[in-house]
Amino acid sequence: MTAPGNLALSVLLRPTCPARDAGHWALLAAVAVHAALDQADVSLKWPNDLLLQGGKLGGILIDTAIDRQGGLEWLVIGVGLNLAIAPDAAAVLPRDVSATAQAVLTQFKEWDRVRLLDGFSAIRRAWMDRGPALGTPIQVGTVAGTFAGLDDHGALLLQTGGRVHAFATGDVLLAEAG
Repeated sequence: MTAPGNLALSVLLRPTCPARDAGHWALLAAVAVHAALDQADVSLKWPNDLLLQGGKLGGILIDTAIDRQGGLEWLVIGVGLNLAIAPDAAAVLPRDVSATAQAVLTQFKEWDRVRLLDGFSAIRRAWMDRGPALGTPIQVGTVAGTFAGLDDHGALLLQTGGRVHAFATGDVLLAEAG
């Protein structure tokens, strides 16, 4: 249940890809939702949060089932957007929830087309364009460092202590602007 004026949307997909690629879909969904909102003030936080001027605007959850051959049997992408109660959102966010839902679905189809034609690297690049700048101070769990990008599988790369560490999961804290 979501507050009136906010968006809660779930999409069921039956992709033909290995289960190891399930994480790609969180990044694809984040890029698609970002594109649907079409707002310069919206950014992405790895792997699946949308921020508006630094405050949480929404998030994406992925649920999957794996078939006997190790592929994805199905994938559900859940999107929640705080359109009505977003931080500092009054002037910039769309208020028509149905139109926003349609824009999100349209962008899902478009970015899935990009994935099929150009591969995950195109999704990765698009996410990087919308996420934190390289060198941004971040913390993953208890490990602090700087954002060093995403690897070929979508894992977050954290530069710390002269090394780059890849994180497939973890809570990310962005440094306060200051």
